[in-house]
Amino acid sequence: MDSNGPSITVTKEERGRSGTTAVVSQDEDVDPIPPQEGYTPSIIKSLIFYPLATLPLFLGLLAAYWLQPQWIWLTCWKCPLDRAVFVVAKGTDGKYVHLVRTFTVDLGGWRETTKYIFHSSLRYLFNEKEGKFCLLRGHDQNTSCESIHNMINGLSNEKHLEKFVRHGPNSIDVPVTPYYILFIEEVLHPFYLVVAFSVALWIYEYYYIYSAAIFFTSGVSAVTSLFMTRRNLQQLHDIVKHSSLVTVIRGGVEQYNVASESLVPGDILVIPPTGMTMPCDAALLTGTAIVNEASLTGESIPVTKTQLPQIQDIYRSDRFKRHTLFGGTHVIQTRFYSNSKVLAVVVNTSFLTSKGGMVRSILYP
Repeated sequence: MDSNGPSITVTKEERGRSGTTAVVSQDEDVDPIPPQEGYTPSIIKSLIFYPLATLPLFLGLLAAYWLQPQWIWLTCWKCPLDRAVFVVAKGTDGKYVHLVRTFTVDLGGWRETTKYIFHSSLRYLFNEKEGKFCLLRGHDQNTSCESIHNMINGLSNEKHLEKFVRHGPNSIDVPVTPYYILFIEEVLHPFYLVVAFSVALWIYEYYYIYSAAIFFTSGVSAVTSLFMTRRNLQQLHDIVKHSSLVTVIRGGVEQYNVASESLVPGDILVIPPTGMTMPCDAALLTGTAIVNEASLTGESIPVTKTQLPQIQDIYRSDRFKRHTLFGGTHVIQTRFYSNSKVLAVVVNTSFLTSKGGMVRSILYP
């Protein structure tokens, strides 16, 4: 596994410029190895559960829909994570059920199949040494500043393809749920099922006007909630969606008009003199840049970014803020010397960027 493989270290020690040693923890909002359990479907349990779940007006199936971790426990056997079909992982507000997926890298006869899950919009790869699914990081927190400088020639096309398969597209994509799915999720909420039971009870007792009033007010509430949820998802999707054409260096050669979605950790970005909106988090390697970070910090005063020092310290974007161009911020202009270009190396993409972290805090409060 290369340096971009899953991070299995919870804390790292790094020596500061003053020579003192400090312990730096992982980001508080990202759990590199969340508590997790593996399950595989059981034919015996399923043959017992599903007939019983359909008997009392399908209430058992509704309970399974509401309580998915319990549904997995009732229909699956617990097993090691390397043989799991489903993974139950603990999130910020409860447990989530994830389907285990795979991707295959096939380059020049070398073939590798890796299992992974999506947890809180982040990709976790199965680590055979740990026996768990571990967070796939970029070059933040597991690469030294000197090693980042050594990437200045860029990735080869083969290495870029391998990393693209591993990390996925550089896109913060907030899914906009269709209306019919939102409607089904809304009417299957326990509150509206209780309302339906109440309406049926009042009709049985011949309180037609009262039951009609309950039905009407609940229907208006459900439709209003549906449209507001859809509108908020669409607005968030439109705000965070970003696509642009960038110039990168791969194999020591400049490549123009490359889609920003294809960027991976280790790519070398050429920052134009007229500036750009950053599609990812990147460490500045050469030159200086004046950046407007109002979209992240709210500060309207531009800040100056300088090149990352070539030292042995482990790179962290929160520690080396003065040398990091954060995703979503706007580079106003750059300065370079002796006709050299202003270069930056991609350290994080997609939901692992600072912008992606803000979106995750909205989606998973």
